[in-house]
Amino acid sequence: MLRDPEIISGMTDTSVKICKLFKSSIDYPIPGKRWRLPIAKFSIKFKPANLHPASFCAVTLIAEHKLGIFHSAPTVIVIFQDVRGISNSDLDCGIAGQNMVLAAHCMGLGTCWVSFAKLAFQYTGKWKERLGIK
Repeated sequence: MLRDPEIISGMTDTSVKICKLFKSSIDYPIPGKRWRLPIAKFSIKFKPANLHPASFCAVTLIAEHKLGIFHSAPTVIVIFQDVRGISNSDLDCGIAGQNMVLAAHCMGLGTCWVSFAKLAFQYTGKWKERLGIK
């Protein structure tokens, strides 16, 4: 659980920078940038969930500072998978997250499930190191 505004802001900045990189390299619908289409198609083959048109639309909005990542939340909970076990870690994380959302709702708290924070962990080692995540 993260409550330090400096860490939350830093993770946001890192994620925005990565979104800008994606936007500048594979955003092909921009007039004059159709040459990026083959690069986009190639990238989508390797990251289909991350570069799905719906996700990529959000990436573009984040890069342009039109969509927030944490929406000024005072607390951010980051869920990580432990892939050493024999269970389905994707499913386990989904169940844990859903239970947290339901528990927060029961306490009268607002929540928002956000997956763009993973960019700060997937494409840089900075935040894993800073938070002590192996």
